[in-house]
Amino acid sequence: MLSTVLLRLLDEARRDELAFVESLDAGEREATGLPDRWSARDHVAHVAYWRLRFADRLEAIHRNEPQPELEPWETLNAKLFEEHRDRSWPEVLAEVERSHQALGAAIERLSDEDLTAFGRYDWLEGQPLHDAVMGSAYEHLQVHLAQYHVERGDLTEARRIHERAVARVVAADTPPALKGIVLYNLACFHALHGALEEARRTLDRALGLYPTPFLAEWARTDPDLAAIRDAAS
Repeated sequence: MLSTVLLRLLDEARRDELAFVESLDAGEREATGLPDRWSARDHVAHVAYWRLRFADRLEAIHRNEPQPELEPWETLNAKLFEEHRDRSWPEVLAEVERSHQALGAAIERLSDEDLTAFGRYDWLEGQPLHDAVMGSAYEHLQVHLAQYHVERGDLTEARRIHERAVARVVAADTPPALKGIVLYNLACFHALHGALEEARRTLDRALGLYPTPFLAEWARTDPDLAAIRDAAS
């Protein structure tokens, strides 16, 4: 079942998260973040919060209930930062564990049809649920781990994090659409950091795998890919 494959990938992401926390020195562990430069604790707490919220979404599917309503993330994230910035590591790590358990339990109950059908859930605007599952439960963590390193001048490590995460999905027994979406997001990362030739090659792979015009249409206006479009004009 696809849910089993996704859960294995999430277990690997969980190990990445633990390794990141364990790698922090005393200064990094105790740092207090700023709104434009989050601490390691801020990033970990943020991802745990959104894992729990996505678990709520999946539970609503299982109960055949309307999707929970949330404030737009642009304003909610700023509020969450202020609310969570002074939490202790034990509190944050307890929520990390709770979020993994809740999300794993919800994913385990999804059928292949639940995960792969296009147009099944209105709130996903036609896209399959596996895009949202991996975006919220897997890629979101990798984005924040990479961003932590980008903000501290280590683009090499940030790139390694993104490429490792994508390579796992591409190598796993996942649908072409899921391989396509993670490659597309990797292309965006490369484009945003000046690796335009790598971004073009990765984008071509992504569009070749995705079975509907959705990604190709989005790529025409996606601000993350502006550098590729500008170079081609």
